[in-house]
Amino acid sequence: MLKNSSPKTTMYITRRVIRFLKFSVALTLLLFLPNCSSIYTAKIPHQSADIPEKYFLKEFPFYKQEQYHCGPAALHMVYLWQKKKVNYQQIIADTFNTKLKGSLQRSLVENIRKNGMIPYTIDNYQQLTTEIAAGNPVIVLQNLGLELIPRWHYAVVIGYDSVNGTVTLHSGAQKNHVVGWKVFSRTWIRAHNWGMVAVPVTAIPASVNLSLAYKQEYLNEIYGFSRNGHFNLSLTAYNTALKKWPDNQTAIIGKADSLYNLKKIDEAIDTLKKAIENHSGSAVIYNNLAHILMEKAGNDKMQLQQAHTYAQKALALGNKKQDKNCPAYKQTLQEIKKRLRIK
Repeated sequence: MLKNSSPKTTMYITRRVIRFLKFSVALTLLLFLPNCSSIYTAKIPHQSADIPEKYFLKEFPFYKQEQYHCGPAALHMVYLWQKKKVNYQQIIADTFNTKLKGSLQRSLVENIRKNGMIPYTIDNYQQLTTEIAAGNPVIVLQNLGLELIPRWHYAVVIGYDSVNGTVTLHSGAQKNHVVGWKVFSRTWIRAHNWGMVAVPVTAIPASVNLSLAYKQEYLNEIYGFSRNGHFNLSLTAYNTALKKWPDNQTAIIGKADSLYNLKKIDEAIDTLKKAIENHSGSAVIYNNLAHILMEKAGNDKMQLQQAHTYAQKALALGNKKQDKNCPAYKQTLQEIKKRLRIK
């Protein structure tokens, strides 16, 4: 008891101490709840009607992580599942940040792309369960702490049970770790619902079918191969996409660009000419066709005239639609005119 303090002051201080202790206990529980609480059932929300109520990836490989290496370990397990031979020490070298004592999401994304697979990110429960049901494990980022005191952790979701409200993960040192949906959801939401699947260039993520926006995100990821100069991979991936969506303009343009960069000029030209039949209003297709024909033509005036016609069409369509790419279309036309000595 404090000296020279009145009973009222003592009671006030005591109440403050009690409140502080209650807060400390509550904070401790919040910090350790995801690790200590295994089952806390709740129905999994927004699940597609055409997938099973429960699904589990049998015989999914487990690799026990070393301290701070949850990211590399998650990638390693996914590569093993996909039968992709990737050296684990190289994964660590590529993705682990010694200063941060962890791995950034973009390093995992780039590592998957580096190893010839498509990294496809997800951000909701429907995508998560759809991918699992299709046989695609999902790497997820969790915050096992609080917003102000985060404890970041990567795990691999390999199963779900909407009847009992649980998910199954390979996480850290725990194999087939069953977690209640509410507990998992809480930790996943605190990491902004970041998740990722890795699929071969000959496959398409299952959740792409859920939305046009998801399809476009998938096609954007393919372009990552082209951006890094891996045109054989981008060509295979675009061909895979075109088997499913034969008239998709993004995939057609991407395929032609890959062929062009692989020096398969005639195939690139044929791809774009065929595309005009179904995309006669596409300024981009006309412009790209004009550009490739110009490069192929050299000093051949007949081919340059054909390129000139396509370039004029591209600019006309671009101006009509107020296309932001009009400066590029105009530049293509000017280059062709210069070769033809047209003012």
